[in-house]
Amino acid sequence: MQTLDLAAFTSDPGLQSEAGKLIRDNDGLVCFPCKNSYRFGVSLLSEAGVLGLMQTKRRSKKGPALVMVTNPEMAAQVAGPIPVAARKLMDKFWPGRVTLRLPLSKDLPRKVYKELAKPDGMVGLRHPDNLVAAQLVAAAGVPVLVSSANRAKKVGSTSVASIRQQFTRAIDLFIDAGDLPAGPPSTVVEIGKDGEVKITRPGEISEEEIRKVLE
Repeated sequence: MQTLDLAAFTSDPGLQSEAGKLIRDNDGLVCFPCKNSYRFGVSLLSEAGVLGLMQTKRRSKKGPALVMVTNPEMAAQVAGPIPVAARKLMDKFWPGRVTLRLPLSKDLPRKVYKELAKPDGMVGLRHPDNLVAAQLVAAAGVPVLVSSANRAKKVGSTSVASIRQQFTRAIDLFIDAGDLPAGPPSTVVEIGKDGEVKITRPGEISEEEIRKVLE
């Protein structure tokens, strides 16, 4: 496992480019800090990367999927045509702490779609405002499937010691920011195939702010 200090990564475009290439071209698994927890990240377009992440996490197909992107065009690679309501929220709150749940595109690699489509065929999309996450996804240039850096249904995604103990052999690159404090989650807004908008998890952005943008 290669380890980089957070300050070194965020200040060096060369290191960012290498990390992006690891994800994009080499099916690599990167562990990085994202505000209040560490996350695993792999290319959503890599069947080997996605299956490797699932095995590392021991993650069931019943868990919701989260993908980080850098713009609405990249989001369309993941969820197909973007609904008007989703585009309004992207324009207002991205990059930021709003996760949009949209129907997963069937144009993704077959094994990726099969792994992520259960149980409801939806995927969470976020354009992160966290610096290291934004730099990493931008350098990769592809949608990045992310998941908390712990075993399924286990704690430990804020602790460097826990991550090193459990995942040293699985992680290709670890961006170390020390232990992370807990914090509020993102607001999750689901927009179904019928266009119905539901706020499924309150977070930093209030329901009132969401509804105001959609009016």
